[in-house]
Amino acid sequence: MQELEQEHNAQRQGLQEKLEQNMQQSQTVETELKIRIQEQENEIRSLTDNRVSYN
Repeated sequence: MQELEQEHNAQRQGLQEKLEQNMQQSQTVETELKIRIQEQENEIRSLTDNRVSYN
């Protein structure tokens, strides 16, 4: 019985570690996407500013 409990705890620990890795990866992806969005917004603003200055 104790052996089964230890195995269960090991599985739970493995799943917990996997969950934490996934959460960190999600955070990284979210940060990268926010940076990309910001860069694109800046580019759009720049293009819009250029167009306005030509008119």
